[in-house]
Amino acid sequence: MKKISVLHFKLDNGKMFPEWGEYEFNEIAKRIPDKFNPLISDEIPLLVEMENIESKTCRLININPLKNEKSIKTAFQEKDVLFGKLRPYLRKFAYTTFSGVCSSEIWVIRGKLVSNGFLYFLIQTNRFIQIANKSSGSKMPRADWSVIGSSIFKIPQPEEQQKIAAFLSVADKKLSALRRKHELLQSYKRGVMQKIFSQQLRFKADDGTAFPEWEEKMLSNILTPEIREIDKPTKNYLAIGIRSHMKGTFQKPDSDPNAIAMDKLYKVQEEDLIVNITFAWEGAIAIVKAEDNGGLVSHRFPTYRIKPTQSTPSYFQHIIMDKRFKYMLDLISPGGAGRNRVLSKKEFLKLKWSFPCLVEQQKIATFLTAIDHKITAVATQTDKMEAFKKGLLQQMFI
Repeated sequence: MKKISVLHFKLDNGKMFPEWGEYEFNEIAKRIPDKFNPLISDEIPLLVEMENIESKTCRLININPLKNEKSIKTAFQEKDVLFGKLRPYLRKFAYTTFSGVCSSEIWVIRGKLVSNGFLYFLIQTNRFIQIANKSSGSKMPRADWSVIGSSIFKIPQPEEQQKIAAFLSVADKKLSALRRKHELLQSYKRGVMQKIFSQQLRFKADDGTAFPEWEEKMLSNILTPEIREIDKPTKNYLAIGIRSHMKGTFQKPDSDPNAIAMDKLYKVQEEDLIVNITFAWEGAIAIVKAEDNGGLVSHRFPTYRIKPTQSTPSYFQHIIMDKRFKYMLDLISPGGAGRNRVLSKKEFLKLKWSFPCLVEQQKIATFLTAIDHKITAVATQTDKMEAFKKGLLQQMFI
């Protein structure tokens, strides 16, 4: 059955546009070979390298002028389309708003039968990426222009191209605004946390009076080690892991007990503090969520209960998110690089941190959690918008 675009635009008079035509990509667009030699030019153009194209988001980040470079670069113009040919599955593409140069790992593509605005969305389609992934090389795969150039794509007439590009550009602008909002909220939270934990920002009691001064305490005064050792299950079980960079727990349902050599495992409960001692230096520490309750961990995941007279899980959750706390975990994880570094459980309980009274802790936790909810809500909106755009691309470019 012949595939056609599911989502069509109409002419201004309400009639349908003509059917899309089939062309080889070489007919649709061309790869620009213009070179720039820094050794014979006095210009200092802006340089775009692979790391400057943010994967999937199409954003150009941390762009700097070309300096101390001797290798030949590819020149591009404003409104050209860039595509990272190295590891094409990373989906690195950009629509330029300035003229500059780029590394040889980036293709500069310009439309022939299509506008660059339309071309920019065409190369984001699953079909283009799938063809680009038919690449050469295993360790460092690169897209092959001859494969892409000879591949057949459907394209509409110029007027419909314009409508499609304009429509998808609106979706891109909404996505950019949501990502920017997310970044600003995260930055705001980091700034607020820094002021709170340095006591530059203090909360007051409901009657307006000041809370007592904060007290520096060792974690041994705040935490109690909790060991719930059990025999290794005979049936599949729920295993719990911890993501690095303070990103919380994750679940491994239906874990096979025969896949591990240990005879003993340890049960976790909601609101436990758990640490992965081999990756604590990388921020592998978390508060156990309700849905993790009853999950099992190995001996490398010591668990602690937070003393209710000293602190609360909701407050401690924000302590472990602080970059200074991660730095302290790094200091007490001696050893070589990576997996050879192991947290000292003894030194962990000796760490010192300043704590406000319980009531102020509750106010701080409520305040920071409200910001977290806003961050999560914006992240959810962004995910939905990304899915919406992906759906549009799929419907328009079948």
